[in-house]
Amino acid sequence: MNYPRSTQNEIDNYLNAVRKNMQHAPEEEVDEVITHLQEQIDVGLEEAGDTSNESESIGRIITGMSQPESFASPNNKQGKIRQWGILAVLTAVLSWAFNLGGIPYFSFYGLAWFLVIAVSTVLAVVSHKTVLGKVAIAILILEAVSFPILHTMSMAENEESQQGGVGQPATRSESE
Repeated sequence: MNYPRSTQNEIDNYLNAVRKNMQHAPEEEVDEVITHLQEQIDVGLEEAGDTSNESESIGRIITGMSQPESFASPNNKQGKIRQWGILAVLTAVLSWAFNLGGIPYFSFYGLAWFLVIAVSTVLAVVSHKTVLGKVAIAILILEAVSFPILHTMSMAENEESQQGGVGQPATRSESE
């Protein structure tokens, strides 16, 4: 169909964005999707009648359609999610290093550890559909379970060292 130049430009911009997001898909599939979208736009503009020359009308029609990002190929989406999964596992391991004392103590140690846990949790949730995301979630759960145990053990060690060693009472016995 012949449209005014401004309308045709908006349609072309939309279809080019869809084509760009489908760059990893087979060419036949891309052509099929573009043809289908063009037909939908044509039908929408025909139904709009005389108002089809208005830029608001074409904008409304295109806005009602799927966004170009939704046409991204699965490989493209999976690659991005996998990158988040890698970051989730790395931050979860860093969090474990804090938990086990593998990172030397510094000022704002607790705040830094809390931020690492928060970032790791968000990344793990974003990538929860991948194996790496599931590994990160498992690491975080194990860390949450082990923290009270490790904390209790370190507190007991500190108490014993303050009392003068293992097996020695902190006060003198009555027999002395």
